[in-house]
Amino acid sequence: LAKIASDWRKPNAQFVITPDKINDFILKLPVSKIFGVGKVTEKKMAAMGIFNCSDLQAYSEQQLSQHFGRFGIRLYQLARGIDDREVKIHRIRKSLSVEETYPQDLPNLEACLLEIPDLFRQLMERLQRARQSQVLQQKTAIIKIRFNDFETTTLQLSSTRLNKQIFYKLCTKAWKRGKRPVRLIGIGVRFYPPDTAVQIEFDF
Repeated sequence: LAKIASDWRKPNAQFVITPDKINDFILKLPVSKIFGVGKVTEKKMAAMGIFNCSDLQAYSEQQLSQHFGRFGIRLYQLARGIDDREVKIHRIRKSLSVEETYPQDLPNLEACLLEIPDLFRQLMERLQRARQSQVLQQKTAIIKIRFNDFETTTLQLSSTRLNKQIFYKLCTKAWKRGKRPVRLIGIGVRFYPPDTAVQIEFDF
């Protein structure tokens, strides 16, 4: 809850949840605030009438697994405030990424390329939030593609310049490795170590 609560009170990231308010906070928490829930998953949940953790708690672990696979088990736990991930303070971020798993496979390269602008927007939003607390200078652009047979391929390109064209190029090369429908696309960046002086260029 600590990470979620801090996001509610940007930029100073201070928000106190007293023990007697924890359950109420969880029940009213929008699913968009749950770690790992992207645009596609949120849309699928909305179609099921799931908008907050209270709605999620109405589903059994088995039901969520049927709809969301292994992530359904995670959703079942997170909707009840169960998260066994270690809380790391002042962790130096080495990379940042976003990804989407598609309920219907993307049939060809053209369909994959159409997803890049929204993924890039999500990545830039996360970068902006991350830079509120750390100085981050990217050195490498990365793409991950998972095909419909669950084979996964990744590609990276060294570049301090960050724009959609780089990810279009990476997506095209990565897709040509499999040339078949795609289940998941992820894009991201790796960063230089702290105190490395690099000129950064952004193209939107």
